[in-house]
Amino acid sequence: MAGTKVLILSPTQMYVYLPAFGKVRRIASHTKDAGFLGLAFSQDDLATTSYGPQYTAEIISRTATREQLVLRPKASVDTNYAKIEVTLDKGRMLPLELKYFSAEGVNIKTETRSNYSCAGPVCTPAEIKMTNNVKGNWTRLVRKQWQQNVSISDDVFSERSLAP
Repeated sequence: MAGTKVLILSPTQMYVYLPAFGKVRRIASHTKDAGFLGLAFSQDDLATTSYGPQYTAEIISRTATREQLVLRPKASVDTNYAKIEVTLDKGRMLPLELKYFSAEGVNIKTETRSNYSCAGPVCTPAEIKMTNNVKGNWTRLVRKQWQQNVSISDDVFSERSLAP
């Protein structure tokens, strides 16, 4: 996996550079709900940057420190999940846990986000762990460093930039 690079331009436009082959390949969009490169994350999971366009939210419980939401797909929107339960840290309204459910009501994946750090109004988790409850595997993404509002050339976000 060392040297593998992924470019996600949209949920249907993704590219991967695999150093063993020395080539950039487009990832087939019809496989968006399958595990990606052996990870517990699917292509769709990696490409989702916000839930508002696809889901409606309803508050189902509140405590002094937590708020729990249930997200359901909007009418005529095709999603991989029939329901998502989100647990938020009430202080900063940041997601701590997301449970993804199938149409049959089975919790098929659980994502946890932890060790948030903030720079001004921007907060990001240092660790994201996705567990595939059906297959029994998990993937942990660990942020080593980060910066915000850094100027990046548009050229970086191209197929050409993936290959060395």
